Order: sequence, then structure tokens, then C-alpha cells
Amino acid sequence: MGVPTGDLPLARRRARALVEEIRAEETERSRAHARTLRRIADLVEEMARPGGPAALAGPAGADGAGVAGVVGVDPVGDPTAAAAAEIALALRLTRTAATRLVEQAQVLTTLAPTTLTALADGRIDPPRARLVTDALTPLPP
Repeated sequence: MGVPTGDLPLARRRARALVEEIRAEETERSRAHARTLRRIADLVEEMARPGGPAALAGPAGADGAGVAGVVGVDPVGDPTAAAAAEIALALRLTRTAATRLVEQAQVLTTLAPTTLTALADGRIDPPRARLVTDALTPLPP
């Protein structure tokens, strides 16, 4: 595109290499976020199966974990709430942050799969994917 790397001064080559490493890390972050969103969408589907949320939201399990431990959450019959509660516990997120992540997973896997593919390919970053999600998420009544 410009000057061949070998013709650049050493300091400039180091800077260019650092920028390339940063770009590669950000691309991987986008890819990892897409994988996480797909797994969250799978979790919502699993929660929607008969016995899914009820099995997790019943009396606390042997380890005392599960959505029953989230104050103010009654996810029985609501696979989205059950998944968000599990994500909140597992990732140490607030319920609001976990719910937004679940909503993003559902929107991108159902309404905007092309955006999810672009995220998975590293062509867009998570904040840009969030903009698409926000535009497609209906406002609460």
C-alpha cells in the first residue's frame, strides 16, 4: 500500500507491528463476542425446552447456585429471564447488563444474522453490533 516495511526506519516498523497486533487482538475480541452471543442464544433455546427454566429455578441445586439465587427474578416460564439470570451469575454482571446481552444475542441470531456474521468475521466490532441491536430492539411499553 505504501512504503515496503523493510524500507521503514526500525522505530516505525516496531510501531507498525504493534498496530497490527492491536488490530489482530480487536478482531479476535469481535470473533469471541460473536461466539459468546451464539452460545447465549443457544442457552435461551435450552431454557425454552420443557423443564429448562423450571429445573434451574426450582429450589437451589446441590451447589446452591441457579437462578433461584438471583433476588427478584422469577424466571419460571420466561426463558429469556432465566438465561439472563444464569448469565448474570456466571459472568458476574448486573441483571440489566445480562439482559442486554441476551437481547443482543436474540436480535443478532434472529433478525440480523448478517451483522452477527460480520462480527464473527471481525469486520465490525461489538459496539457497532450493539448499535444494530439497539436499532432493532423494540422499546418497552
